[in-house]
Amino acid sequence: MLFKTLSRQKVALGLVLVVGFVLGIVGYGFAGYFSGQSQAPSPVYQKNESGQTYGSDAGITSLEQEPDLIQAESDDGTFGYVLSKDLNGDMPKSPKEAIAMQSKTKSARTIPLYASDGKTVVGSFKIETGDFKELTKPVN
Repeated sequence: MLFKTLSRQKVALGLVLVVGFVLGIVGYGFAGYFSGQSQAPSPVYQKNESGQTYGSDAGITSLEQEPDLIQAESDDGTFGYVLSKDLNGDMPKSPKEAIAMQSKTKSARTIPLYASDGKTVVGSFKIETGDFKELTKPVN
């Protein structure tokens, strides 16, 4: 009788462990899917002599994944790299600050286009802003 009780307890414990293991694996997979984050690894970029990363920003999912020098093409067809900090500029800390920054932004600005060394200027890159209108009432 004692043997049957111990066997049932072992079977029940084993079953609980297997079910918990399976649910953990399934839950882990769905957590990444529903978080909206990419399951793809962050891109690996080349580094120049100054230690700056350079390459394309295609396929990145956040600003933290951008290389220091982002591949770009000027209006005249020259290929090179723009500094991420030049391209993105200062980031607003609130929506109100973002609107204020947008209203002060010129319709276009030009930043240097560099070789992969991040020092040699090979051209310029023009950044044009689109028109925006502040909404005074919610859009339905």
